[in-house]
Amino acid sequence: MLSPPQIKNAIARVSPLKLIREKTEKSDEGLRDGFWEVSHALRKRGREMVRLEEAGVGEGQRTVVEAMFDSIESGVGELEGGVEGVRSMDFWVGVFGLV
Repeated sequence: MLSPPQIKNAIARVSPLKLIREKTEKSDEGLRDGFWEVSHALRKRGREMVRLEEAGVGEGQRTVVEAMFDSIESGVGELEGGVEGVRSMDFWVGVFGLV
């Protein structure tokens, strides 16, 4: 996945198209993808850590993965409603054209 600056830079390098307008929008509150992804990740934490160890992934790399799980749990803990309060990410829209 590319960030908006990466998209704009890539188009500028290979195309005559120019950015005409852009904006960031909030996802609809009924969109539950963020909740599903976070709750799935947190439910799988223990099994995933065991799987990585059994697969021979080194302690340093497992520590990084565990830190990512910790970060998710910490973020969810700050939300009103916990994991139920997770929303889908905002999204960026860019319109390009010949100017």
